[in-house]
Amino acid sequence: MGVGHGDHIDILSEGSVTIDSGTYPVVQVQVENNAPNPAYVLKRNVEPLTADELKPAISSCGPGIDGEVDRWIVSKDGTLKLKRFMVTSKCVNGQMRSFSKPLN
Repeated sequence: MGVGHGDHIDILSEGSVTIDSGTYPVVQVQVENNAPNPAYVLKRNVEPLTADELKPAISSCGPGIDGEVDRWIVSKDGTLKLKRFMVTSKCVNGQMRSFSKPLN
């Protein structure tokens, strides 16, 4: 069962499944893009959330881009030096911010 970001999932029923000597609580779910094939999910993996609880998880920031970059820096004596930096991007208050740290 493939579940994509933003797929609508309905809970159809709750029950339990016995496998060998163990009984496990499960939830039968239906994913919108997988209509003819309901699936069973362990109940411990299902966490109900209200709309207010989801608000902090929804961000206007996209995925951050991290990595190493080279920059030409003017030194105190006026010469150019090639310096390497590690750039890290993260979401701060709903806006993407980039931070750089010199590596050499």
